[in-house]
Amino acid sequence: MIYLSVPYSSPDSNIRADRVARVRREMARMMAQGHLTVCPVAMNHEAIEQLADAGDPGGSYWRQLEAGLAAVCDELVVVAVEGWRESRGVQREIALFKDQAKPVRLLQADAEPPALERRRVESASASPAVVSERVR
Repeated sequence: MIYLSVPYSSPDSNIRADRVARVRREMARMMAQGHLTVCPVAMNHEAIEQLADAGDPGGSYWRQLEAGLAAVCDELVVVAVEGWRESRGVQREIALFKDQAKPVRLLQADAEPPALERRRVESASASPAVVSERVR
C-alpha cells in the first residue's frame, strides 16, 4: 500500500485547496493503475474545514494517524509541491518511513509519471516506478 504525502498547512486557504487538488489527482492516477493508496490530506481535508471554528485537532492526532498508516503501508511517495521540504508533517512522515527501512520516493507534482505496473494486493511489496528520485 502506498502512503501519499503532501504539505497541507498554510494560512492561505487557496494554497491548501490547491495542494489537496494536486494530491487527489496523483492519488487518482495511482488508484486507476491498481495501487492501494492512502493520503491523510485527501482523506481529512473536508473534516478539517468543518473544524475551522473548533480548531485543528492538534499534533497528537496527526502523529497517531501518520504512525498508524505508516505501520501498514509499504512505501511513502511525497508529492513535490512547493513547501514539501519545509513541511513539518512531510518531514515527520519521511522520518517514520526511514525509521522502518521503507522506501521514500519523490513525485514531481503534475508531471506525467511513467505507467505504474498494475499489481494485486498480495504483491504490495513491489515498488511502483512513479517517481523521479528517491529521498535520501
